[in-house]
Amino acid sequence: MAPDQERDNPSAVLAQISRFIHQHAREILDELGLQRGQPHILHILWDEEGLTQTQLADRVMISPPSMSHALQRLEEAGFVRRRADPSDDRVQRVYLTQAGWDVRAPLDEGWRQVELAAFAGMSPEERDTLQRLLVRVRDNLMPRGCRAPCHQSEPASELTVASTQPQA
Repeated sequence: MAPDQERDNPSAVLAQISRFIHQHAREILDELGLQRGQPHILHILWDEEGLTQTQLADRVMISPPSMSHALQRLEEAGFVRRRADPSDDRVQRVYLTQAGWDVRAPLDEGWRQVELAAFAGMSPEERDTLQRLLVRVRDNLMPRGCRAPCHQSEPASELTVASTQPQA
């Protein structure tokens, strides 16, 4: 395979895109005082505050000790606070602080800017096609047990059907 063909094969292009997105993400997160992985936790809490540390760990698919460490860092940065459950002092529930709520708009805007840059020059139809193809690639590579928890915004049944239907 020629050097350009190796660099431009689909896997290489996806790896390059991932690297560039991570570079943009790092800039956004640094600017907002966030670290990798923390936006996912915040998104879950924006949808449903007061979850236990265990519930959050399950949704993010990390171990409870790892979640405890992540929450400690978010707490130190002033984005969340933990409080004992009123019915069981052993259980910690997680709530957003005002800073945790306030970071939502600039974080969403940062991601919006990355998407605008990434999809510049594409028609809506091209963007829709690319989205469908990327979802198919993701679903093809995703571990089987990951379907529902990995797609908080999409019902698991739709993903399973979409990824198992024959392609035309």
